[in-house]
Amino acid sequence: MKMIDLNCDLGEHESANHRTKIMPCLQSVNIACGGHAGDDESMKHCIGIALEYTVKIGAHPGLLGNFGRANQVPTVDEFKKLLDQQVHRILKHCDDSGAALHHIKLHGSLYHATDQNPLLAQSYANWIKENAPQLTVFARSGGPCARHLADQGIHVWHECFLDRNYEADSQLTPREAAQAIIDEPDAILERLKHYALTGEIISRSQKKLQLACDTWCLHGDTPQSLILAKAVQAWCMMDSD
Repeated sequence: MKMIDLNCDLGEHESANHRTKIMPCLQSVNIACGGHAGDDESMKHCIGIALEYTVKIGAHPGLLGNFGRANQVPTVDEFKKLLDQQVHRILKHCDDSGAALHHIKLHGSLYHATDQNPLLAQSYANWIKENAPQLTVFARSGGPCARHLADQGIHVWHECFLDRNYEADSQLTPREAAQAIIDEPDAILERLKHYALTGEIISRSQKKLQLACDTWCLHGDTPQSLILAKAVQAWCMMDSD
């Protein structure tokens, strides 16, 4: 059996049935907590299913509006307010359910803004240390934010993506670009197999990227996400390729 950590963003307007079916394929779940998506009911539902299948629970805070993918960068104060409101909200639901919050993963524009803006990366580090130092942070492997947080003594899991293409500089291919999304099981498994053998991810331009990977993301809204998750689960259960 192959051991990987597969994470998925949930609580983002998908059906309850989809959540229930995909959760057993996961090792970690990132639960939208009222910013770009999610409400109290979806948070409680996701937490309950995660507990049932012993899936690590994470907060997935995002910008308000436009599904958190607006081309806007919050100020440091705005960023702190988003974290205060959303992470504490899901922490309360975890406490009420007897669950532990394992990690935090920023959504969409926030995820990329902390890579691009050192002030936000430092604000992120400060917030974690002051409010939830026990949490692991999922951050983009090869990105400035992951390095900065680790240098601050924060526990970071380097995240790679199964269903997104990469550019030669190790950044994700913009969603509006050609071939940005990978939604075929064979292509997903080829990425996993190649990484297992070489530690490399092949970019869209065929550059070999050497990236650490503690957890692999599969987006819940990627076409065929359930089929893809089941394919990964089946591959992990195999003794050999």
